[in-house]
Amino acid sequence: DVDSVLADCDVLVSALPSTAATRGLLGGGRLAACGRSPLFLNVGRGDLLGEDDVLAALAAGHVREAVLDVFAEEPLSADSPLWASPGVRVTPHVAALSLPADVAVVFCDNLDRWTRGEELRYVVDWEKGY
Repeated sequence: DVDSVLADCDVLVSALPSTAATRGLLGGGRLAACGRSPLFLNVGRGDLLGEDDVLAALAAGHVREAVLDVFAEEPLSADSPLWASPGVRVTPHVAALSLPADVAVVFCDNLDRWTRGEELRYVVDWEKGY
């Protein structure tokens, strides 16, 4: 249960994908369930909650600080109130940096697997959405 996890965490890290089940999952006042005013980091997808949800949770003390690497709309607009909020740290969507050398290794490994008829690694499940 999401609310029971929120009630007992000191740090809340969201690395969730954007799916029908996760969109808005932490919005609509859901962060009010946070019982320990956790540090909130969103490095997954920005549509789990909106800017207003983050700002409201900070103002109410439900979250002590928010570190945001993703947003519902990117890039984050210059007039977003998140930029001026003292409880928010904005990072430039770098939480999952892919280096070309690493990508090449994965590609070559999967090419070898494909030619041998083996299961590929890191395959997207289109039904799940990630």
